[in-house]
Amino acid sequence: MNKSKFILIRHAESEYNLAARLAVNSSKEVTNFKEESLKIKQDESLIDCGLTQYGIQQCLESAQKMSSFKVDIILVSPLRRAIQTAHYLFRDHPNKPKFIVVPFLREMLSSSCDIGGNLTTTMNEFPQFDYSRILNTEFLQQYPNMWTMEYLWNQEQKQQMKQYLLQQQCDDLNSRGPKHILDYLFQYPPDSVVETFMDTMNRIKQAKQELSFYRNQNVICVTHSRFLQTISAQQFDAEGKPKDGTWIKNCDYIEVDI
Repeated sequence: MNKSKFILIRHAESEYNLAARLAVNSSKEVTNFKEESLKIKQDESLIDCGLTQYGIQQCLESAQKMSSFKVDIILVSPLRRAIQTAHYLFRDHPNKPKFIVVPFLREMLSSSCDIGGNLTTTMNEFPQFDYSRILNTEFLQQYPNMWTMEYLWNQEQKQQMKQYLLQQQCDDLNSRGPKHILDYLFQYPPDSVVETFMDTMNRIKQAKQELSFYRNQNVICVTHSRFLQTISAQQFDAEGKPKDGTWIKNCDYIEVDI
């Protein structure tokens, strides 16, 4: 099978990126899990947060460069910061590409910002995106903001999360369910792990299979740092953590053979 190169873009600066940096008084992005502020990781206000004003400016400055890329389809993570990035980068692209939201491009679930709790709002704000690939069950059509749980790779964790939510007797899953997912994520801080590096590595193997269907098409993906670091890696440690993957800065991109 012939390999094909895909352009993968990391979202622009998000409200979480900024908050994580300010929390540790750093002028540079916090890239190490162990250096991140637990308070910020657990911050409910950062669930599925969007871009900062600087992040939007990053997109607008990069849009001209992107306009020279031949593209027919933009595949984008369902997280709000990625959808906003795709919108600002490609809304005026001369090819008028189709925007398709796909769950396999989501970020590793490790913080509040990785919980997709604002999809309903995002869908209303960006109706030109195709959400059919993510809202493909009756449950998700009724509760779009619960997609994070439905697309967990680890089925045991998925069932445990569902059981936890049932115990909370939540009467409005679409509005309060994401907060309960956050509570589940950090039941036993700082050692809680819902999605491991091994889960992420295996999920991205499946993502490569999904991307292979788009070979020979002009496709650009908008995704996240851990996804990019994993998909660009050739070597992994015993826990599935990439040894040699590339860390991509906000609104930058790499080309990857699939």
